[in-house]
Amino acid sequence: MSISTTSSIDERALTLLGQGVPPSAVANALGVDPSRISQLLADDTFAAKVVEKKFESLSKNNERDGHIDNLEDKLLKKLQDVLPFMTRPMEILKAFTVINAAKRRGFSGNEELTQKQTIVQLNIPQLVINKFSTNINNQVIRVGEQTLVTIPSNQMLKTLEVANASALLQNNPSEQINESHTIGATAETIRTK
Repeated sequence: MSISTTSSIDERALTLLGQGVPPSAVANALGVDPSRISQLLADDTFAAKVVEKKFESLSKNNERDGHIDNLEDKLLKKLQDVLPFMTRPMEILKAFTVINAAKRRGFSGNEELTQKQTIVQLNIPQLVINKFSTNINNQVIRVGEQTLVTIPSNQMLKTLEVANASALLQNNPSEQINESHTIGATAETIRTK
């Protein structure tokens, strides 16, 4: 995939995510794997841009909703003024019905205050549970003898390079390496070989 295609996908993803489209739908619309959208959202700069776009979109939608509310108020006032005369209230009622039914797009209720989450309950045998160790935040930090590390996806490659460099140093003690080299510099050397 060329850089311009990647950039184009990033910009399209930013636009759609900024409009509140769910990441899975964005991936589907752009024809990319959902993990690509997850990688974009893991980048702090990209995530900040998405938040800014969402703010802009919500502001525009709230402004539009305000205009609709103004029209609705004017039609209600007009209906109230005409009601005693009852000559042609149906026109005003029809207009009011149309305006009242207009879709509000901004933030309108408590349903958006909390993120919708799917909770799945798993019943795990006690023998298996005993192999898991958790921290005070109830995060699994060890399974059997294997220690687990939680890291952001955008730092995973760097961590892997450092681990590979350390393993290379341990496995090749005959290789002379100046002690002033850092593991990061060794990782750079490994990459260039």
